[in-house]
Amino acid sequence: MEDDREFFPNFKDILWKFIREFPITFVGILFIVISLAEFNFHWSLKLLPKILFYLSGAVLVIIGVIKSLRNYNAWQLGIKKVKLKQISMQPIYDKLHKKSAYKAMELIYMGTGLRGLFSPVDRFEPRYNFQDIIEKNKNLSSMMVLLLNPTPPSSEQQQLNEVEAMQAKYEPSRKLREDIPKTLSALGKIYSGLPNSLKEKLSVKVANEIFYIQFNMADDEMIATHYCCGGRADESPVYYLIRTKDGLFERHLEDFKMMWNDAFQVQFNNNGTWKIKSH
Repeated sequence: MEDDREFFPNFKDILWKFIREFPITFVGILFIVISLAEFNFHWSLKLLPKILFYLSGAVLVIIGVIKSLRNYNAWQLGIKKVKLKQISMQPIYDKLHKKSAYKAMELIYMGTGLRGLFSPVDRFEPRYNFQDIIEKNKNLSSMMVLLLNPTPPSSEQQQLNEVEAMQAKYEPSRKLREDIPKTLSALGKIYSGLPNSLKEKLSVKVANEIFYIQFNMADDEMIATHYCCGGRADESPVYYLIRTKDGLFERHLEDFKMMWNDAFQVQFNNNGTWKIKSH
């Protein structure tokens, strides 16, 4: 019985992923199965709809296979969708945080300041209700956030200066040394609002390295922004990725893990104040 309970949930997940990835092929197979049900090889007018169903299904399967082969490289890399501007991905950001995040086991965020996500200037609260996500998602084991260090040591100041100089061309009003602390304060507010039993699920660190990729991740889904020549995040190309073997998803995740291991932990107090701990 235990084996059956393990098999069927996995089978349903595999089937659902297949339907989402290859909807045309799935519909074609469904048509073929329906056409072959109680198939009678003796010719009659009743046979005509079944033949049409079968042929339609075969055509859809062929179209689905050809389409999959044409997009094989993108499929290998795990690329579901690409947009040239971040705002074009807003529906996917909403889906990630209003659906996927509520059942994910792992949430990861990496970016220079992530102001638009955690401390937007046009509202008092974060763009999404992260406190609600952490409290209601019983599957969640951790939510990890990695930001650029707003107070790097003197030997690392050059990197922060370079990022600020590049951003000044596009957003003169932005000051990273102020933006990142605002994000940390917003995260501190989320932390202070959590029950004590859930506080350990939120972990925040800052790194001295420059980030050329910003991403939001919920288990096997990732929205990754690729910064172009220090330009604005909302004007940079964005990839919606799913986890595949040796794909972009895993590459970005490996980079994150390396930086996370060398990063500095941010310690929050119960009132939401924070400080960066040294190693």
